[in-house]
Amino acid sequence: MLFDPEALAYRELVGRVAAQLERDPRLMPMPFIAWRLAAALLAPLPSPLLTKDQVLLMQNDNLADPDTGGFADLGIMPHTLHDSLPRCLTPKG
Repeated sequence: MLFDPEALAYRELVGRVAAQLERDPRLMPMPFIAWRLAAALLAPLPSPLLTKDQVLLMQNDNLADPDTGGFADLGIMPHTLHDSLPRCLTPKG
């Protein structure tokens, strides 16, 4: 399993991406019932922006077991999200 060695909460991940894009997102907590309703309303669309399976995944932590093999086992030098974001995302001027 491959993973970033730094475990981030979803809010932290969104914050880092927003900071890299020089954006200030308005984040607000939303109960999972609202997420499930949104997914159900979007389900008939050909490519819904949110699915019930994504909502299910959001309800649980998705952390890799630190005892599981990773990049080093494959001879790959890992990069953290912090190091990778500037190469992946550039702010719109």
